[in-house]
Amino acid sequence: MKRNIHISTLALALSALVGNLSFTTTAKADSWTNTGAMSIPRQAHAAALLPNGKVLVAGGSVSPTSVELYDPGTGTWTATNPLNTGREDPTATLLPNGKVLVVGGYRAVGAGSSLSSTELYDPATGTWTPSGTMSIARYRHTATLLTNGKVLVAGGYGSSGPLSSAELYDPANGGWTPSGVLSNARYFHTATLLTNGTVLVAGGSPNGPGVISSAELYNPATGMWTVTGAMNNGRGIHTAALLTNGKVLVAGGGVSLPSSTLSSAELYDPATGVWTLTGAMRDARWSHTATLLPNGKLLVAGGYSTTDGVLSSAEMYSQATGTWAQAGTMIAARQGHTSTLLLDGKVLAVGGSGGLGYNSAELYESVVLFYITAQPRSQIGYLRGTVSFSVSVTNGTPPYSYQWLKGTNMIVGAINSALVITNLQSANEGSYKVVIADATGSTLTSQPATLTVNPAGVSIALYAGVTIDGVAGQTYGVQSTLDLSNTNSWAGRANVTLTNATQLWYDSQPATQPQTYYRVVPGPISIP
Repeated sequence: MKRNIHISTLALALSALVGNLSFTTTAKADSWTNTGAMSIPRQAHAAALLPNGKVLVAGGSVSPTSVELYDPGTGTWTATNPLNTGREDPTATLLPNGKVLVVGGYRAVGAGSSLSSTELYDPATGTWTPSGTMSIARYRHTATLLTNGKVLVAGGYGSSGPLSSAELYDPANGGWTPSGVLSNARYFHTATLLTNGTVLVAGGSPNGPGVISSAELYNPATGMWTVTGAMNNGRGIHTAALLTNGKVLVAGGGVSLPSSTLSSAELYDPATGVWTLTGAMRDARWSHTATLLPNGKLLVAGGYSTTDGVLSSAEMYSQATGTWAQAGTMIAARQGHTSTLLLDGKVLAVGGSGGLGYNSAELYESVVLFYITAQPRSQIGYLRGTVSFSVSVTNGTPPYSYQWLKGTNMIVGAINSALVITNLQSANEGSYKVVIADATGSTLTSQPATLTVNPAGVSIALYAGVTIDGVAGQTYGVQSTLDLSNTNSWAGRANVTLTNATQLWYDSQPATQPQTYYRVVPGPISIP
C-alpha cells in the first residue's frame, strides 16, 4: 500500500546552542582559593577549555606525555590518554569542531629537539590522533584560530634558531601549508586575532637575550604579512589581550631576557596602527598570564620580576580608567603557568614554577559589577522566516543602551536588547553581536552568534510529505529520522532539484512504517 499524503509542517525551531555561556558570580572581595592539585607537577605545558566546561592540560616538564582534565564541578583532576609525543612549550587550540589541536613543542630527550608533529584530542573518546606535520619544527611559537576555522602558527624557535616562517592548519584535511614570511624572525612573541579577522604579532626575541619592538599584521585573505606601528618598548615573554573596545593591550615582558623586566603597558589601535602608552602595572613582570574577564577587565597574575623573583601578586586593568588595581594575592607564587577562564567566570591558574605552584591549582573569583548573563545564541533560520537574537545583563547602572552589529557594521535601528530579523534571505547570514553600555559608560560586547539561513522554507515535516519552498534550479536534500531527540539520527532520503519555487516531495512507505519526521537541508547530500 502506497500513501501519497501531504501533512502540514510542524513549526519546530532548530537552534545551535553555540556560545550560550552564562556567567554567575556573587558579590564579594577578589579572592584566590585552592582547588584540586594535579597528579603530575608541570610547567611549560598547554591548556584549553573544552566545550563541556572542563580544562585540558597537556605536556610540560617532568612528564611531557601526561594529560589531565580538570572538572570545575568537583574541583578534581583525572588522567586521560597521554600524548603520542612528549612535548614542552607546545600550543593547544580549541577547534570549532570541539577537538583540541596541539602543535610542536620541545622534546627534552637525549640532546633535545624541537618538534614538527601535531596531534588532535577528541573529548568524546579521550584519545589523541596524529594530525599532519608542519614543514618546520618549532616551539615557543604562537597558534591563532582564524575566523575561517584554520589555525595560523607563526614564528618560534627551531633547530637553527628563531623562525620567520608561518604555516596554516586546515581542520578539513589535517594538512599544513606555508603562509607567508614574517618581517622579523621571533619567538617569545604574542599573536592576537583582531575584530577585523587579521592577526597582530608583536615583540619577541630575534636572537637570544635581545628583544624587538616591531609588530606586523597577517591578512588571511591574502596570506601576506605587513609591518604596522612599532611598540614604544621592545619586549618578550609579555602578554597581549584583545579588549572589548577592539584595541590590544600589551603588558610587561623583558627587555633583555632574562635579566630585566617591564611594568609598562601599551595599547594598539587597529584603526590607526599606532601604539599608545597606558597606565603601568604595579609590578614589573614577565612569564605571567593575562585573562579577559566577563566584565571587560583584564586580570594579570604571577610571573617573574628581576627585583622580587617569582610573583604571587595579581592586578586588574580597567579600560575605563587606563589604570591597574590590586586583584588579590595568589596562594602560590608562579611563573610559566596557565590561566583559563571557566564557564562560570572564575579563572583557573595551573602549575608553573616557584613557591608551591609546581603541581598546585587555584581559582580566582572577582567582583563582577556589570556582566552578561545570557549570550546571543547561534541558530538556523529558514527562507522568509523570522529569527530573534537576545541578550541579558545584570549589575550595571540603568538605563542600558544597545547597538547590534553584523560583523563589524552597525545595524541601523537595532538598539534594543532583542534583535528580530523577519523575511529572512541569504544576505542575512553572518555573525551578530551587541555592544551594551550602562549609565556610567561601562561597556560590554557579547559573544558573536552565527545565523545560517536554510534556503528551504520548511523546518520539520511529519510523515509522509514535505513542501520544499526554495529557489528553482537549486538542489535540496531531504533527510528523515524516527527520533527527534537524537540529532545524529538524521539520514539522507533524497536529493530534489526544484523545477518550481514551491514543490512537494512525498515518501511512499508501507502503512506499518513508524512515525517518521522529515527536514529539508541545502543539497546535494549523501544518500545511504
